[in-house]
Amino acid sequence: MPRRKTPKPLYRLCVVYVARAIHSLCPAHEDAATSVFPPHVSEDLVDVLQSYTQSNFTSVHHLLTHRLRRIRLSFIDCHLPFNKPSRLPRLLRQISEHGKQLVELSLVGSVHQDDTPLVEALCKLPRLRRLTLCLCNVTDRVVCSIAEHCRELSELKLSGQRLTDESLYLLVACTQLRSLLLESDMCFDPRISVASPFHLLRGLPRLQTLKIPFLTEALLLFPVGCKLSLVEYMERGLSPLLQCTTALPHIV
Repeated sequence: MPRRKTPKPLYRLCVVYVARAIHSLCPAHEDAATSVFPPHVSEDLVDVLQSYTQSNFTSVHHLLTHRLRRIRLSFIDCHLPFNKPSRLPRLLRQISEHGKQLVELSLVGSVHQDDTPLVEALCKLPRLRRLTLCLCNVTDRVVCSIAEHCRELSELKLSGQRLTDESLYLLVACTQLRSLLLESDMCFDPRISVASPFHLLRGLPRLQTLKIPFLTEALLLFPVGCKLSLVEYMERGLSPLLQCTTALPHIV
């Protein structure tokens, strides 16, 4: 018996159709009027306009209005000509200018190295609850800005190659954090020690998901009978293929 196919919702088909013709609705001139679409439609159009093979960032710029509550940008610098500057600084300026209502932001795939645009943008996004920054320019300064200005965060995912204990300690100011994922390129970073996961576990009582180096060692530092809220935890060790989840029933 042939497998039944679920038809795509009419709304989704309409979004894809509009995305294919949106270049005619969003001229390249920077002073053109902003999007006339409802906020949730603009959010979905931003998603559809991005792909690994081709991204229409001219139209994306016109959709980043002050009404959006969710922005997910992937492949930011994909297929960018070698002699062209990164798209990230301009995107960050626009997001920070119109992002007062923003509760979810995901930025992935930029080669920009300077952390200043990211630090300045985060200062203007106080209502963020979910933040993903898989970028080359996530530094201690960026984490300090998050800890100071994004206190309502419940989910945080960061590239961890350039981070140290000094900034990670400050994340205890984000008392609503339930998920913290520190991603890496499979390399061991000696600037992060066992002190970071221990300090975060002790200072963030609502933390349920944690991924960070030296997590097992940090968990073993807690006394028998100490109960944490963790339900999922992972760590990346010295071996590039090692990713372990260890059960510690006396703690979690």
